[in-house]
Amino acid sequence: MVMNRFCLLFSALLFCTVVSSCYRDPQVQPELPVISIDKSSLQKFSYEAGASQEVLLTVNREWSIECDADWLAFDYDDTPVEAGVMTTIPVSITALTNPVGNTRSTYVRFKTSAVYADLFVEQDMNAELPPTVVYYNGFGADLGGKDNPLVGDTGVWRAEEGVATEVKYYQYDTSTDADYVSVRNSDTSNSIDNMTPCYVGASGNNHIFFGKGGGPAFTVAEIDVHSKLSMLEVSFGVFNIDNVPLDKNKFKLFVSKDGEKWVALDYKVLSEYEEPKWNLCEAEFYFEEGSFEKLYVMLDAELESKFRMDDLKVSSDLEAEAKEHIDWSSGVAKPIGDIID
Repeated sequence: MVMNRFCLLFSALLFCTVVSSCYRDPQVQPELPVISIDKSSLQKFSYEAGASQEVLLTVNREWSIECDADWLAFDYDDTPVEAGVMTTIPVSITALTNPVGNTRSTYVRFKTSAVYADLFVEQDMNAELPPTVVYYNGFGADLGGKDNPLVGDTGVWRAEEGVATEVKYYQYDTSTDADYVSVRNSDTSNSIDNMTPCYVGASGNNHIFFGKGGGPAFTVAEIDVHSKLSMLEVSFGVFNIDNVPLDKNKFKLFVSKDGEKWVALDYKVLSEYEEPKWNLCEAEFYFEEGSFEKLYVMLDAELESKFRMDDLKVSSDLEAEAKEHIDWSSGVAKPIGDIID
């Protein structure tokens, strides 16, 4: 009987010992990784180098900076942070001189192995220097609840970037009904197919559809041209529903310096596929600096309801070697059509 009591007591003590060995005081558990910064963005840097701005980083783990912009410099105390010890670190950020006439921006990521915090950084352009991106339009992210609206019935497609954002748009066709260009956003027809860009830089989402009408055209007018530019490149994505490869005689690119006489540009198709798919196209032309102030770009579809267009861009390679100048005198008269309000 005594022996049985002893066994029961020993078993109870052993159970308590096992349970207590599995238990840990929550206070001695390692703290979860934490990282934060005292602001989400900085004031826009001047285009000139020299000015610095500071953020306060709070972190309890070893950390690093991730940023793909080579125009930013970082200065901070890189003493290792002890795990679990909350530490505040001032980080000084300096922007190098902006060498082009475009605003530029990036995100800086402060991160541990598990968590991160992002900071938006922007730098002003030097208006005295020519831009590399003159005009760009990816035509927006959604249709604002509308069903394939005409471009004249919505402004969701007006998503201009670059230095030329105050532009005008026109549409034209040879039929009596000029409402033929619409904005679309079809998962099966945009420039990103099944989450994969059909070409580098494809924006997906909205695009322009050339619908009914005899020879529908879409024009971007009065694009400002910096006086120090001497070449321009026009690029765009185009989807040809029927023809493979893309028939450039059925989808034409024209440029003008006055909106009246138009020069056809023979663009290159940079990406071609064996089945109907989006193609990236581009054309470049050269001219004397300061020889004109405004550029007009016209995309002209020879067939109705066959073409989609996205990512229209006018840019410049500031290091390009000069080539033969465009012959504006060879331009032909073309109607620009009705302005899109």
